[in-house]
Amino acid sequence: MERVNKLVNDILKKWNPLEVPSEIAEDEYSLYVTFIMKYSQNINSIYLCLKKILTDYMDMEISNLEDDAELKQIARSIYEAVLSDDAFKQTIE
Repeated sequence: MERVNKLVNDILKKWNPLEVPSEIAEDEYSLYVTFIMKYSQNINSIYLCLKKILTDYMDMEISNLEDDAELKQIARSIYEAVLSDDAFKQTIE
């Protein structure tokens, strides 16, 4: 599970919606990994979780279709990371 958490954090760090400096991005986004993992059953659950994080915790908006498409792609990447770990995958099936 630690491997999956690192993969998810790496995805969030690379996405960097808050545009924090790269040297603090890993710590900044690690706060959200556990929350996201609770919703990792499918892409849509992850997408809704990310949307909630953006709007409720980061005080950001999804202002256009491009932002929404990017958020869906991030959700897909996180779901693929979860599925790449056989041990963790069994916990969501």
